[in-house]
Amino acid sequence: MNKKLYILHEFGAPRHFDSLYYMNKENKMFDQIISIEFSVFNMMYKAIRNKNIENVIRTFRNMMFLFYLSFTRNKDVIIGAAPYHISIYFLLLIKFNHNVIYYSSWPYWDLSRYPRKIYLKNQLKAWRIFLSNINAVAVTEEVKKGLQQYTNNITVIPHCINPECFNITDRLKREENKLNILYVGRLIPEKGIRIILDLANRYKVYNGMQINWNIIGEGELRDEVINQSLGNSNIKYFGQFSNQNELAKMYKMNDILILPSQINNPKWEELFGIVLIEAMACGCVPIASRSVGPSMIISHNVDGILIEPVDDSEAYIIELKKLIVNPELIELFAERSFQKTKSIYTDEINAELWLKVINRESSMGLFLNKVM
Repeated sequence: MNKKLYILHEFGAPRHFDSLYYMNKENKMFDQIISIEFSVFNMMYKAIRNKNIENVIRTFRNMMFLFYLSFTRNKDVIIGAAPYHISIYFLLLIKFNHNVIYYSSWPYWDLSRYPRKIYLKNQLKAWRIFLSNINAVAVTEEVKKGLQQYTNNITVIPHCINPECFNITDRLKREENKLNILYVGRLIPEKGIRIILDLANRYKVYNGMQINWNIIGEGELRDEVINQSLGNSNIKYFGQFSNQNELAKMYKMNDILILPSQINNPKWEELFGIVLIEAMACGCVPIASRSVGPSMIISHNVDGILIEPVDDSEAYIIELKKLIVNPELIELFAERSFQKTKSIYTDEINAELWLKVINRESSMGLFLNKVM
């Protein structure tokens, strides 16, 4: 019997499904998990524009699988699509013809925010039909609350880390006269990069402690970050890290992870923040804006710090000064951060949740009962 599970997602590597892959590795429920990107027109346009043959081939591969799913039935499919994406008409076809679980990190299902443009007047209605009584996996409790108006078949499975990579083993001992602050993520305005640069320019030393600002990532503000790093010895730009082991080493070399994401953008918000749990697993204390994702992960003044108002540099300065004057809090928060990730956010723990979801669908006669 050759059982396959198909994961449909918009683009990129399906990092959010690491615990699902771990579950399958341990339990052998599927012979193969196939990841498919459904934003093929956008992908093809970019591949041709950039003359990237590898991505052209990759797009054709995705198109072949999408064509296959369009003309087959009763396959096992997990769909990760942002609301209210125009692809909903294709996704409805998949829902009606296959055994589907919908996966979402979007909490605002009251239509107060639209992460994707509405092109057609029945687009929202199509989404309501798609969500009706669907089997869903929500990344946070807030997502579950939002989806409950459409379905009661919801399981909360947060993002996770691999503890073999992200841990406190070989973590460097904090230097008493230095505070190392790290940012990891896209270099875009929404992530609060300019707040970090403002803080770095204003605070190089405080209370006798040298403050170093380390930045990892790529994005539209890359040149701005590089220029600032060239003119300021306390700002270092490391580029993009693709190797998780190397990234883990950076977390272990820093005391604080800062994530000043904005929340006033109607199309974007920090819905989770995987870098937070990666850093916490390595004993790096998180300081983040009080947006929906960080608020679900960080317990304020227990294992990290939540900042509000999010666009106020002074709010970050106040909290950083508290940690500098009371360095024992850094050690306390770091230990609590590590313990939290170990008990909630590992791939092993979340794999058990995925196993329950798959087994539930199996008992309903939906999953694991078809042969390709």
